[in-house]
Amino acid sequence: MGRQIIWTNLIVMLALLTAPVLVQQLRGRPRQAAAAFGAACCFAFTASGHFLIAEEMRQMLPAWVPWRLELVWATGLLELLVAAGLL
Repeated sequence: MGRQIIWTNLIVMLALLTAPVLVQQLRGRPRQAAAAFGAACCFAFTASGHFLIAEEMRQMLPAWVPWRLELVWATGLLELLVAAGLL
């Protein structure tokens, strides 16, 4: 992965985490639900990588790990479940 992609992902995740909270703050509403929504968006964003760039994520795991691709998919599914649980 190139440095530009890493920085782009970092900026997107930071925006997903903070934007809902800032919007709710400006509206004078409680921030807890907005924070949960932002975290859910962040989990959904990171989970998408488990499916869109699964092969690259598989290569990050050591060769001795069994079922590497399936493990990448399973952790992506778990992240989606966490995102749904936060909503």
